Amino acid sequence: HLFRFKMEFFDDPDSMDLLSRAKQNTGQHAAMFLSHIIDAMTNLIMAAAILMVLVAIEPLILLVTVPFTPLYFWFRWRIAVDRYNLNKSRETKHRWSYYYGALMTSRLRVPEIRILRLADMLTDRYRSIIQSFIDADRKIQGRIFKGTSLFAFFALLINFGLWGNVIWRALQGS
Repeated sequence: HLFRFKMEFFDDPDSMDLLSRAKQNTGQHAAMFLSHIIDAMTNLIMAAAILMVLVAIEPLILLVTVPFTPLYFWFRWRIAVDRYNLNKSRETKHRWSYYYGALMTSRLRVPEIRILRLADMLTDRYRSIIQSFIDADRKIQGRIFKGTSLFAFFALLINFGLWGNVIWRALQGS
């Protein structure tokens, strides 16, 4: 299949990124996708069952659930899109980090690297790429933590308020 492409195809960084992604274990990705779909459906069914029980106890829960659920799903969707775009944009750097790592750990390359005194340069380049990955991941994880914490805080606050209402009504005898 690759023999049909012109040589210019292999000089293009985008083409190399595409080939690199194609070489990844696509079967494993498909299996993970199906596993995540099954997990999501299971969680959705459990949430619906819990929601039905809560609505039977306190119908006001719908006033909270209906507006917050789409907002939370939108937040998680944006994070997923941002992660996808980040991983896609990293492909070239990932190839370079693999190249530097393989070069520095290959027993056949060690004498060449020592003679040419390339170890510091290769290590610095490798470290720079990995540090950029860590920084970008830290930024996304910070957004996830802040967003999830905000939703959890408001959900707990409203939940305690609703349970307080249920307890108040029970104490009043209604």
